[in-house]
Amino acid sequence: MGRYGQKLVKLLSLSSALQQAQHKKLALQQQLQTLTWVQSESLSQKNEFDEISERVEDRKLVMGNMLMQAKVVEEHAKTKEEHLSSEIKSLLVSGTSLSVARKKLQDSGKLLAGEMGVS
Repeated sequence: MGRYGQKLVKLLSLSSALQQAQHKKLALQQQLQTLTWVQSESLSQKNEFDEISERVEDRKLVMGNMLMQAKVVEEHAKTKEEHLSSEIKSLLVSGTSLSVARKKLQDSGKLLAGEMGVS
């Protein structure tokens, strides 16, 4: 084998090595593309999760505020109920006093009528 043959063998060897390197490069590009897609999907899902989490936190705040408002309204209603209960008791006492006074007035009226009729 002469010089020409040696150069041809070397050229074929280099050509084969280049082809293998190109196949490896293509395989690495495909892997990189897949990893990039996976990373993109992962980031998209994380963003979606973050948005959902934020909405949940917002709803928690709204529910907390509603709960506080409900407690304030409940306390206000309780205070009103106690006040009305006190007013009703006062009215009952006043009604009883009026009833007693009316009865006494009727009795006094009967006595006066009886005294006037006797005279």
